[in-house]
Amino acid sequence: MKKVHRATKNNVQEMGPIIERPMDRARKFGYKYKKFKPGRKILLVPPSLKVMQLFGQPSPEEWVQKVMAELKRYTSRPIEVRLKPSRQERVTTNTIQDALADDVHCLITYNSIAAVEALMEGKPAIALGPNAAQAICETNLSNVETPKIPDREEMDAFMAHLAYCQFDVTELRSGYAWSILNEATEGSQLPIWNPNKK
Repeated sequence: MKKVHRATKNNVQEMGPIIERPMDRARKFGYKYKKFKPGRKILLVPPSLKVMQLFGQPSPEEWVQKVMAELKRYTSRPIEVRLKPSRQERVTTNTIQDALADDVHCLITYNSIAAVEALMEGKPAIALGPNAAQAICETNLSNVETPKIPDREEMDAFMAHLAYCQFDVTELRSGYAWSILNEATEGSQLPIWNPNKK
């Protein structure tokens, strides 16, 4: 059973600017920065049919074929397709962490949270649709050989921000989650993270 739930206001994932946040919640949820490490293959993670229908996209199968055809214009790397396993498998025997540790150069998805998980595991990601990770990852397939790799400061800021969009059941029931989401909405006076600020 999930202990922590993603919560956003008026979106499927957190898409706003990165708000400067303390690291307390990121640490509470187990975040530790991992250095980026090279690999050989591309891990293609198609979205679910439900997601594709929500965003008016082709079926996951069509999406995979389209992305693979375009990738061939930019790379000769081997491509492995990872279909979404059942929840039980995803958290026990067939984890995304295991898949990413298997010589992966880059993960490509549409809007799967796997993009965030790839970045957390020290692997570049390419997000081709509305995705929380697009704030710090690559969004263009043509850059598959040299995708954007966030540095530690960027990763820490992103994960600290994202942790303030994750809540346990007690925080959801108490209204704490709603207050955090409301203070981060448009017009907020919360400081926006600036990578150029010294």
